[in-house]
Amino acid sequence: MCGILCSWQRNLQPVAALILKKGVENLRHRGPDDEGYVLINSHTSEWVACRGENTDGRLALPDLDQMNSRSYDLALGQTRLSILDLSPAGHQPMSSPDGRLHLVFNGEIYNFQEIRLELQARGFSFSTNSDTEVVLCAYRAWGVECLQRFNGMWAFALWDADKRSLFVARDRFGVKPLVYYADADRFICASEIKAILADPAIPREIDAEALHHYLSLTMIPAPFTIYKNIRKLLPGHFMWVNEKEMRIARYWELPVEENLRESESEAMEHLDTLLQDAVRLRLIADVPVGAFLSGGVDSSLVCALAARQVEANKLRTFSISFRELASHDESVWANRVASHIGSEHMEYELSIEFLEALRGFSELMDEPFATSSVLGVYLLAQQASRYNKVVLTGDGGDEVFAGYWSRQVGIDRTWDKFQRKPFGWLLARSAVNGWSPVRWEDETLLQRLGRRWRWEQFTDQEVRDRWYLRSIMWAASDAEMHRLYTPEWENQVHGKNTEEWFLKQIPPIQSDRLSRWQRFDLSTTLADEMLAKVDKATMAWGLEARTPMLDYRLVKYVINLPSQYKIRGDQGKYILKRVGERYLPQDVLYRRKQGFNVPLAHWFRGALKGFLDDILSEEELQAQGIIQSGIVQHLIADHQAGADYSTLLFNLICFQLWYRSQYR
Repeated sequence: MCGILCSWQRNLQPVAALILKKGVENLRHRGPDDEGYVLINSHTSEWVACRGENTDGRLALPDLDQMNSRSYDLALGQTRLSILDLSPAGHQPMSSPDGRLHLVFNGEIYNFQEIRLELQARGFSFSTNSDTEVVLCAYRAWGVECLQRFNGMWAFALWDADKRSLFVARDRFGVKPLVYYADADRFICASEIKAILADPAIPREIDAEALHHYLSLTMIPAPFTIYKNIRKLLPGHFMWVNEKEMRIARYWELPVEENLRESESEAMEHLDTLLQDAVRLRLIADVPVGAFLSGGVDSSLVCALAARQVEANKLRTFSISFRELASHDESVWANRVASHIGSEHMEYELSIEFLEALRGFSELMDEPFATSSVLGVYLLAQQASRYNKVVLTGDGGDEVFAGYWSRQVGIDRTWDKFQRKPFGWLLARSAVNGWSPVRWEDETLLQRLGRRWRWEQFTDQEVRDRWYLRSIMWAASDAEMHRLYTPEWENQVHGKNTEEWFLKQIPPIQSDRLSRWQRFDLSTTLADEMLAKVDKATMAWGLEARTPMLDYRLVKYVINLPSQYKIRGDQGKYILKRVGERYLPQDVLYRRKQGFNVPLAHWFRGALKGFLDDILSEEELQAQGIIQSGIVQHLIADHQAGADYSTLLFNLICFQLWYRSQYR
């Protein structure tokens, strides 16, 4: 696991060594064990490597002065978290013996041993025990098709001297991040935006459309970033970059296999095998592997399977407790599971003070991000990093096994129920009787009738799709966002509509509605919210998080199972829980879904009222010039009076904290 940076001056100007070093330093938290650089002349293929050295436990920065004396226009830089092959042989960037290929790689290829054997049979030899060398050789053997053979998480940049091109790729589900900047003169890609912004010449203009989407979604969806000229590479995509152009292509998407049929018992056996192998692969490391244990179904099952594959009582599990508010505390279930599987369990208690970490975390995130549960993961990762370099998590389980019942199945069932009755749709939340475009403004009868008429123009499927989006876009509606903007900023976002943009991301209609909603979640909010949260929160402390539930073989199989294997009655994750009965107590599996929810609405009326007033003060917002301070003060007053605008207010707080860190 690492932080990577690749910078190519396509105008043939030398790479600035000091800017390069600063960019890599900005990624030090992702890889505190090692640091290295390779500088290349893209025309002559001449290259030089330089690395940091550990002296008395401290990492000494490499001396890049020697590199300024020659015309190196391409640079690869990396900070390394040593997980596989801890020897100096595993150092990165890694170059092929002939010096024609150079690679910076962030992630893990879990099936690297299997691929290595296949490559050895083809005549390749290896000098390390790392998966990085396997990536180099696999590319040489199969080119772009090597991506189809990898089972893991990755973001990498590989220089091919023979093609005089960069090959850049991101894993299937976007577990590992990759952002890039490109103009006529240069191309830069990195693990985090802050590495790109080490170059003061990079424009820092806010992307008005990205900010508009953020205010609705609490995160910024790919390919957008908060900066107009920096973009995210989409999951399952790669790019070729040469002197004149940049080409992006998709290499993988979930196949649709609607005729997949197995009996329930056969499906359970198949799933059990896939789960066990997914966990087995993710336990491969040259350092101890622990696990996050929330007490929910997904993390509990991952921990139970891991405990069976390691030495007795050798699995260390980590959880958080929130004893100040029992309704938000799952620690009793985490302890129950830990006792059942015999893990060495460590618990970290949170209190309201944990929000003090929000200021520093907002800067770490590089762009606004307002999922409050990230702070719990962030502080848990800090504790876990004192004992482990690697943890397993249950992330992805809700998306893969239909754990979001209300928005994955409840939508269709409720709509079917209403439409069978005369005028039943009038009772639906998507109809005129609910979902006011602007919650803090009263509508006239004429406005309500006009809204009803507009909804009547949509087909049944269009209404379902819009209703689905409104169930996840819950921070603010498009109309509310446009009300929030100052007149000057409104001119920049005129015509922008998050609902219309997101409608285009929903997959084509399928006979299995559930699978369609799941595919949408897996291709959007999973990477941009759930996985971004875990990557940032864990890598902030040099901790690698692995996600067995997102083994692509498992996802491909489960997503194509008939919906009755995933949903039974009002229960989601049906088949996962049936398999889980082999490893966990039934009360753990069949208790009501809880999740980690921070009581912001309560806190904003009490202990955090001063924090709220400070961050969203009239002076602060007027200086910013984007959000109208008068409306925000009105929202705060209404919230104190009993309305619940906590999600929107937290959204605005996180944006304001980020804005402070970048522009003041």
